[in-house]
Amino acid sequence: MIVKVEEENYICDFKTIENSSYTLEVKKSKFIANSFKIETEDEAKTKIREVREKYRGAKHNVYAFSLLNGISRSSDDREPHGTGGIQVLNCINEAKITNVIIIVTRYFGGILLGTGRLARAYYSCASLLIKNTKILEHCICKTVRIKCSYKEYDKIVKSNMFKILNTEFSHEIEIEFSVKSYQLNDFKEKIENILSRKVSFKH
Repeated sequence: MIVKVEEENYICDFKTIENSSYTLEVKKSKFIANSFKIETEDEAKTKIREVREKYRGAKHNVYAFSLLNGISRSSDDREPHGTGGIQVLNCINEAKITNVIIIVTRYFGGILLGTGRLARAYYSCASLLIKNTKILEHCICKTVRIKCSYKEYDKIVKSNMFKILNTEFSHEIEIEFSVKSYQLNDFKEKIENILSRKVSFKH
């Protein structure tokens, strides 16, 4: 489960950006960059299809995406090799954002730019999009389960320190918590202090 964190003091697991758009004109060629939050390659492919459909008159839809699982892809979409996709991906990597795809659509304006200027144009358009879009900082929440007695359960509930997602009652009690990944050690320590014993949990 991934949630947005709005606390002042926390450790960010990853950064992404909002869905946004930015337009840049270079020598009458129009470059339109669009960013989308994604979590899978299938979502990236869907966004590419949607952008191609939206800008039917454009010959090129250069793109790059990066995912939290480490997968990244880029495409020059028939532009000269190295002038498009890798430029966009460099912008994504330099901004240290992930779970995002940026697609830059180009409408040719009749003036040849040359590979150097073309590469700079794609890089600039993607870079300016990122600079003008809100950065979103996220943390990953873990689902943590522990087993305890009824007496211990009362102590945990009375402490009012933890977010309980679910509770299963039988001869003993299994409690399911939602814990931010960077707080796992602190969570374990607090639980052990409340119960006055060592605990093991799975997540």
